[in-house]
Amino acid sequence: MRRSATCGWAFDKAARGDSVFLAARFRDMAFARCQLHWRSEGNPRLADGAISAELDDLFVHSPFRGMGVGRALVRTCIRLATARGLRVLRLGVEPGHPAAVHLYGSEGFVDAGEGQLRWEEWSVRVRVWERALGG
Repeated sequence: MRRSATCGWAFDKAARGDSVFLAARFRDMAFARCQLHWRSEGNPRLADGAISAELDDLFVHSPFRGMGVGRALVRTCIRLATARGLRVLRLGVEPGHPAAVHLYGSEGFVDAGEGQLRWEEWSVRVRVWERALGG
């Protein structure tokens, strides 16, 4: 857990095989979160042999936006993926999120084109953003 001296919030990290869940909390309230999934060619959920990661489901509760929490979560995911030796970090941004596009662009992500996120029986169109890592 890492604590910010300026606003008193902390990160919690929970790992489960092929993914890491990060949450930012203030006292007992989680106000931001994201997930980082390891990816490999041919099997998107295989931890061994992973070459890329996907940053998924980044959300900051509205009263806490603009405080650098989302940026801190993104940078933590970049550090975790780089430390694992991965080559690429990808994410999807739904239309209508200019603040997210600005954040990712300022952290070295580039627009890689259109894609789709799928969950069970539904899907949504997104812009795919990716960042090359040092791995």
